[in-house]
Amino acid sequence: MTSLTVRDAAPSDIDAVADLVGVPSRAAERLLRERTVLLAERDGDAAGVLAYDVDADAVHVTRLVGDAEAVAALLEEPVAFARAETIPVEVVVPASESGALDAVANAGFEEVGDGPRFAGERTERYRLSVED
Repeated sequence: MTSLTVRDAAPSDIDAVADLVGVPSRAAERLLRERTVLLAERDGDAAGVLAYDVDADAVHVTRLVGDAEAVAALLEEPVAFARAETIPVEVVVPASESGALDAVANAGFEEVGDGPRFAGERTERYRLSVED
């Protein structure tokens, strides 16, 4: 049985984050500086990554990659934060990330339209409204 853990990404995780997200190491380094970045690990190997930030209106998940199990675990922290603050969660998911798309839908997010393109790839925008 494999064990999945989620933790805050550290500077030593830049290469793993870069590989998962599909960006150069410099972009991953910038992501870690500018966002809260979580890393899912399965038996010591990187299995997924989530990056988010927060403003007064919503929790914004801007990077989400991994299989359905990793993504579901990664979403727990930003969703819990959103519930505590009573603000929605918005997620942008690359169309090619079928595991992430499944996990987002299974978590109760609703598709709200097209998102921005990341490196030319189409994304889909999802939203989860939270209430007291």
